[in-house]
Amino acid sequence: MRRVRSYLGIVIAALLVALTQAACGALARSPLSPAATAGPPSPTTSPSSSSLPIAIPVPSPTITLRPIPTPSCPPCGTLRVDVREVTLMGAAMLTPPPTPSPHPFTQFPVLVRITRAGDSTRIVDQSLTDARGVAQFVVPPSSYWVFLPNEDSQPLRHYIGPGVNLPDGTTVFGWAPVAVPLNAVAQIDIVFDWQEP
Repeated sequence: MRRVRSYLGIVIAALLVALTQAACGALARSPLSPAATAGPPSPTTSPSSSSLPIAIPVPSPTITLRPIPTPSCPPCGTLRVDVREVTLMGAAMLTPPPTPSPHPFTQFPVLVRITRAGDSTRIVDQSLTDARGVAQFVVPPSSYWVFLPNEDSQPLRHYIGPGVNLPDGTTVFGWAPVAVPLNAVAQIDIVFDWQEP
């Protein structure tokens, strides 16, 4: 009798273990369990090419103006500089050659510089021409040299010849002397020979 009871106890213990294991497996497969609700691990994705910034080439400026102290005014005068071109393409083949007529240079801005008369290194002011080919300045009344400098910041250097020399020997693409009066407007033209690129 004791052996029967012992055998029954072993059977009951084995059944309890089997039922416990079955219950745990059912919970793991339940739709409410975290393991069932969690989807498959998402693969590591790299940023889409459409989300990456697109590098757009921006042309660098061809003209860099050096900082020039602003002239102290008043008293001052106004100077208007008209930059004009003379195009001689094909004119030399005509007999007699026609007299060229200067007209405003408006293809791109041109650097115009003002210095004290007699010294091209004493810069008073400088500016770029506008869409009309005009540069305008307000400066103290005095005598000046006004010219188109021959340097890296000048776009004209790629299109015209060697230029001319100032009285102090500096090579420029065109120049003119001017006396700016007090409380008045002085106007000059600077003309150069244009060579089509």
